[in-house]
Amino acid sequence: MICLKTQILFIWLLCVISISSAQNFISGKITDGNTAEALPYAHVFIPELQTGTLSNDSGFFQVRVNAKGTFHIQFSYLGYETDIKQVILGTGNLSLDISLNSSVIESHDIVISTGYPGKQDENPVKVVQVPKMVLEHSGAPTLMSTLSTIPGIQMINSGGNTGKPVIRGLGYNRVVTFAQGVRIENQQWGDEHGLGITNIGIEKIEIVKGPSSLLYGSDAMGGVIHVYDEKPAAQGKIEGDYGAKYFSNSLGIFSDAGIKASGKVFRGGIRAGYQNHADYAMGGKQGRASNSRFDERTLKANVGINLPWLISGF
Repeated sequence: MICLKTQILFIWLLCVISISSAQNFISGKITDGNTAEALPYAHVFIPELQTGTLSNDSGFFQVRVNAKGTFHIQFSYLGYETDIKQVILGTGNLSLDISLNSSVIESHDIVISTGYPGKQDENPVKVVQVPKMVLEHSGAPTLMSTLSTIPGIQMINSGGNTGKPVIRGLGYNRVVTFAQGVRIENQQWGDEHGLGITNIGIEKIEIVKGPSSLLYGSDAMGGVIHVYDEKPAAQGKIEGDYGAKYFSNSLGIFSDAGIKASGKVFRGGIRAGYQNHADYAMGGKQGRASNSRFDERTLKANVGINLPWLISGF
């Protein structure tokens, strides 16, 4: 019988051999399409592999990929149109020089909700996107409260922290919610069953409204809500952040902090959040709404691995 140490050593050697035999580098330079000037700190991201990097001061970038096949690479920079390239990775390195066109309004957001990364104007399914910046700057205390500000979306709530989505008049088991690709059904039942998803550590939310949502089944007649967690750190980087809010109406406080890191093979991160609200002030001399206070604590963690024969994360 092979001892445990021998088995671990064998697996480790197999991983090293596999990694060294399938390492590909995607490199190039990102420039302004009009002036040809370098764009420093532009974002480069591969959705299928959940990995990416930033360009340096001279606009150059390099991404290590431990996989073969067809992938999409997203290039984005504030004030410029996002560009998406489809590439085929084999046994050699790939060089890409990218020119981005300036735009007052960023277009061509990446869409993953239909299962295939691509540009919105090339997608037959109309998707409403709520980016990270909107979620962070929202004055609403909960994620569902923020979503209810989108045209066509309302909220059924029975308390400060309990709310369920209603899309174009349909709710409960006529709206489907996905988080991390997993179907969440807690909001489909009684009035006291809210969305149950925190508003921290979210990269964006995509909402499918109208008949296109029926692609997800008959119980998606009202619509579909996709919640996507924040992107991992750039390769070889450790990133951290902290945020806080104060709500004067409910004397509420909100804070969250997170740290994440990505290496050549492994990636991971952890984020914690806390918020506390007193009873909601109704304005004037009406006082406060009794029993509308709530307290919330959140802890999120993730880990992933990119190998030539295994791409996984949870």
